[in-house]
Amino acid sequence: MDNFLCLVIIVVVFEVNKKVWAGIAIAVLALPCVAYLALAPNPPRIEPSATYPYSLRPREVQRLEVRAAEGDCDAAKLVSRYYFDAALDPDKAIEWQRMAAKHCPGNEAKVTFAETLINYTANPAADREIAEWVAKIHTTDPEKAAELEKRIREKKDYHY
Repeated sequence: MDNFLCLVIIVVVFEVNKKVWAGIAIAVLALPCVAYLALAPNPPRIEPSATYPYSLRPREVQRLEVRAAEGDCDAAKLVSRYYFDAALDPDKAIEWQRMAAKHCPGNEAKVTFAETLINYTANPAADREIAEWVAKIHTTDPEKAAELEKRIREKKDYHY
């Protein structure tokens, strides 16, 4: 049932003053709508789009963070994009990218995370973590790992 239709019926109930029976009848019809609104199921799965991170509301971000923490790869990637692109918080974005790299199948999220670390961090702990991720990528895609190693060598801050 459409939420808007339920709200319209509820408003009509309060507007009907002239005939008590009409008001009661409408109230009886509105009761299922009120129950539906109160007990509505979880919102549908949030699907990413090109502009989506910019339109996320705080409640949606919280829902996505819960799903990402539970291992939802797509949610982790979307939360990371939100923090990079909309909230402009690279530290949080990197944490959610790390989560995506851990939970997403294949190498895409791992490569993205390694590239992010290469570009955004310059400390010995990051160097070790980059090396670990490159080693993981190397097990399934040696060519991509070699590209990453080349980029690392090209960076002045990294000495491999």
